[in-house]
Amino acid sequence: MKDHRQHCLNCNHIVEGKYCSNCGQSNKTGKITWMHLIKDIQFNFLHLNKGVFYTVVMLFAKPNKVISDYIIGKRVNYINPLQYLLLTASFYMLLVHYFNVLPVFSNTEPEAGIDFGKVYAWYYDHYSFSLLFTIPFFSITSYLIYKNKGYSFLEHIVIYLYIGGSKVILLMIMYPLFVKWNLDSLLNSMQLVLFIYNVWVLFLLFRSRSIWLDLLRAVACVLSSFLTPILIMIAIIALLGHL
Repeated sequence: MKDHRQHCLNCNHIVEGKYCSNCGQSNKTGKITWMHLIKDIQFNFLHLNKGVFYTVVMLFAKPNKVISDYIIGKRVNYINPLQYLLLTASFYMLLVHYFNVLPVFSNTEPEAGIDFGKVYAWYYDHYSFSLLFTIPFFSITSYLIYKNKGYSFLEHIVIYLYIGGSKVILLMIMYPLFVKWNLDSLLNSMQLVLFIYNVWVLFLLFRSRSIWLDLLRAVACVLSSFLTPILIMIAIIALLGHL
């Protein structure tokens, strides 16, 4: 006997409502049209209540809500944290390499034989990859400092994936200042903005009763995060020196 019940086109599960109870796909999925593509882009990128645009706005308005919601399982409104970082990194690389929007550190003099101007230029030219490299170190530090909060190491990875993607957006917003004025002195201001955002997110996310203690812990966490990869590199060099 032929089964006349409606089946999901994605997983072949029986559909009894507007969405498949097995995979979540809409049961109104049909032939692809231009209108379908436009609506899909609008839903994923410009939707006010979910998707990329909503995630970006909320990560600057209420970052603690986005991160805590995602960790506890309320994820339908937000873009995946890894996708978020990769998406912002893609736009960043397009901005930097295609439009050649990159600060020039012309006034930075070499110190101890190291041309920090070239170091800074390389760092910001490959900022997205630098973030991916440092996120595990940042996560280790925050995991140890906030261990009593009960978050796993992978959940701290999620925290810094969201923070990292938002820091990339902040860089893209500030880079036109370098294009217009090309001032090396803006580097410190840019670093300060990124530092404050990182501290602010941790402060809101791990808020307790003591404001000053929470703020001090957040600052210590961010500062320690920068030192962690350096200390690990020193330890590796020292270890190799004894071999």
